Amino acid sequence: MKNIIVGLFIMMAVSCQNTNFIYSEYHDIPDYKWNKDSAVDFQFHLTNNMSAYNLYLNTRNIGQYPFSNLWMYIEMSYPNGEIEIDTVEQVLADERGKWLGDGYGSIMLNKYLLKKNINFADTGQYKIKLVHGMREDNIEGIVNVGVELEQLQAK
Repeated sequence: MKNIIVGLFIMMAVSCQNTNFIYSEYHDIPDYKWNKDSAVDFQFHLTNNMSAYNLYLNTRNIGQYPFSNLWMYIEMSYPNGEIEIDTVEQVLADERGKWLGDGYGSIMLNKYLLKKNINFADTGQYKIKLVHGMREDNIEGIVNVGVELEQLQAK
């Protein structure tokens, strides 16, 4: 009976995955301590500039993370040499301190929709550089950060 329940759980988890993610990568933060001078770099190669996409910034944190949010500086480099710089606040807990997102045990995953329904003008190599923008030089409790690119279906 236990094997049947585990099997059903695995089938449900697999069936809930979105197969439209054409890029998904996470970088672990060593010892869950992110220094403000430690940039996390991502790069993906886009071959289809005719589709629309959603671009997500994802964070996993443990319950010992001392803040309810995470400020990040984002530098996105385009194939044509253009660079876009942005600052985002990812809210990780509500006003009562309850962690948001999905999690197993003490690790919570929060997805932040950075760009919605965008069309990339060019094919080629895109780069994203993340640096935390918190007031402290070292923040503890961030397990990893990730970037996902979802190709949207034509309507």
